[in-house]
Amino acid sequence: MGINHSGVGYRRVCRGPNESPNIAYDTLFRLLSNSRRRTILQVLASKPTDPVDVDELLEGIQSRCATMTTDDSESILIECHHMHFPKLAEAGVIDYDSHSGTVRYHRHPQLEEILELLYQWEA
Repeated sequence: MGINHSGVGYRRVCRGPNESPNIAYDTLFRLLSNSRRRTILQVLASKPTDPVDVDELLEGIQSRCATMTTDDSESILIECHHMHFPKLAEAGVIDYDSHSGTVRYHRHPQLEEILELLYQWEA
C-alpha cells in the first residue's frame, strides 16, 4: 500500500510495463456486478490517455447514463470516491489519486472482454 500526496492510502499492484494484473474470477465478477462500476470501466477503457481526470471520467459516465442529470454529478462523484474507486483500486484495476483528481487504469484483457459482452447484452 502506498500513500498519495494527500496522505490517503492507495493500493498498487506491481507488474511489468506490458503485464496485465491477474484478477481472480470471483473478484472480476464482483467488480462487474455493479452497473456504475461497469460504466466507469467502459469509460476508462475507451480513453486513450492515462491517467484520466475525474471530471473527464464523470462526463463520460454522464454521456452513457441517459437518466443522469448534472445535478447528479456531485452524488455520483461521492459514490465513486467512497465506494467504486476503492473497490477497483483494491483489485488492482485502477490507481486513484484523490489529491490530483486522477484515475490511472490498468488494462486487463479478460475484464475488457467480459465488459464488452455485458455492454452488448445490456444495449
